[in-house]
Amino acid sequence: MILLDDVHQWYKRARKDTYFQSLSDAQLEREITALFSGPIEHHPDTGYGVFFKWYFAEKWTDALAAVKCEVPMKLYEVAPGSNIVIPQTVARLYVHPETVYVTSNVDKKLTASFKKKTADLPIAIEVIEDAAQNIEQSVDGGFFDVVAFEHSVNDVLYAMLGERAGLDVATSYWFDIVQQLTDIITAEYVNGTLESSAKSEFLGLMQSCLHILKPGGCIVINHFMYGNDLKRGIDPVLWENLLPIVRAWIHTLDGGSEISVAGFNPQWWMFFQKK
Repeated sequence: MILLDDVHQWYKRARKDTYFQSLSDAQLEREITALFSGPIEHHPDTGYGVFFKWYFAEKWTDALAAVKCEVPMKLYEVAPGSNIVIPQTVARLYVHPETVYVTSNVDKKLTASFKKKTADLPIAIEVIEDAAQNIEQSVDGGFFDVVAFEHSVNDVLYAMLGERAGLDVATSYWFDIVQQLTDIITAEYVNGTLESSAKSEFLGLMQSCLHILKPGGCIVINHFMYGNDLKRGIDPVLWENLLPIVRAWIHTLDGGSEISVAGFNPQWWMFFQKK
């Protein structure tokens, strides 16, 4: 597997964080190496662990700084489910009466969890219970500074392909159908039909994301590998290279271009700036 990030750099950064002072140098290096060198594993007792949560909060801090976000800021996140790393980061760094976080979520259980976990954050939060493809119906053009995908490109593709296959992705609980969705996207990839099946609709979503961005604003995408998805049988080559695959599609869009950001491996991150 291509390393998620620079172990040495993040060891030094974690070593300065008071949260990890109780760990020895060897323990700290071992934890970070394990996080970066393989698919991220879920443990029943600890979830994805403190290093996972700390790293991605720090990484999104760097990403928003890299695209020159200022207070107040307006961010739209695509399909977070119940993941709150981005609203937490926005609330920590950009708190202001005019800071706005908006997202689209269709799964009612995950949406309820998301709302509960973000209820006390000191920023304006709006959850649109609709597919992200319809965001232009709810938001004016040129409104947001950033559109963020936190490990959600795969979820968007799952939903598009699942709906086409006849699954009720709008009202089903995500984890009740995720095995079927995994099987569908794997079959499309193995059969060489993923691009013909998903590219056009995916680019429609990306065009909507560009529309709601301010000129100079950025779409910021990250991807990484969860071990559970590999255990469900997703093709490992697809899973590791999902972002490079959709990057080639995104490059065909008018209205923006990819920018290079130091410290962000293009295997796992993409920054696409609106003209």
